[in-house]
Amino acid sequence: MLGGDAVVFKTDSEYYEHFYGELKPWVHYIPIKSSLEDLVDKLDWAKANDEKVKIISQNGRRYAQENLMPLDIFCYYAVLLQVLLQPTS
Repeated sequence: MLGGDAVVFKTDSEYYEHFYGELKPWVHYIPIKSSLEDLVDKLDWAKANDEKVKIISQNGRRYAQENLMPLDIFCYYAVLLQVLLQPTS
């Protein structure tokens, strides 16, 4: 979703992709509580702050273009498999 042409509203979650630790709320996405209790407030904020939302969207898209292209994902999994398949002493 980050690679698209819209801002991402990302909920808090106990499940993570390998790159989530590099993403920053309000820089790459707009954070939402997993209960969605703040969703309406965040949508209202986004409607009232079009320029800030455009910047967040651009930051997210740039991150995706620089870090989440197929080659980047392939390299991540290649390194992960090397680590996992290394014999232990």
